[in-house]
Amino acid sequence: MIFVYFGRQYTVTARGMAWRKQTCEECGGTFHYPAVFEAEGSAESPYLLNNAGARATAKRRAAAAVAWAVATLPVAVPCRHCGWFQRAMVPTFRAMLWPELGRVGGPLAGVGLGLAVFALALTYSGDPAAGPTPAHYPWIIGLSGAAGVAGVGMLVARTLKQWNFDPNRDLPRRLRLRMAEVSCLTAEEFTAAQAGEDDRPTAGWGP
Repeated sequence: MIFVYFGRQYTVTARGMAWRKQTCEECGGTFHYPAVFEAEGSAESPYLLNNAGARATAKRRAAAAVAWAVATLPVAVPCRHCGWFQRAMVPTFRAMLWPELGRVGGPLAGVGLGLAVFALALTYSGDPAAGPTPAHYPWIIGLSGAAGVAGVGMLVARTLKQWNFDPNRDLPRRLRLRMAEVSCLTAEEFTAAQAGEDDRPTAGWGP
């Protein structure tokens, strides 16, 4: 008996935003900043029998996920008054730094080390028909291993750079104040915006 399964996968992306109030641990000033997040929800309709239900479930899951993110996940913004990053926000800011090292290092480490392990397995299998000739194994192991080590090195370098980076020490105060200007509001600006008196757009630069 042959079992055949098919269905349709629905994926929905939801976006949510909520304002958060923060009192600066450095200067004591109060400011407000938007927490903006996107989240996905998915559901499947087996044999296309419940497409509308699956779509509704995907929307509901996306809405629940984005509501949780908006209420829970940290956002890194500097104080609107003095440019200070709250200590609880520093890890979030660090996680955004040097993303290119992660994008390149992760795949490079995985593919390189994977090929090296595969070539080693062929070497000890003693079966030339399973892949390249034994004369090629040292070259494959060496090149793929070097690529894997380089990828791991990139990941380690990124981690060390992030650990050692302190935005309050390593970013000029003028830059931090500019970042705050476009990502959060003072209490007075927030009150005016809520009353509809200030339509200044707030463009966050972080997550």
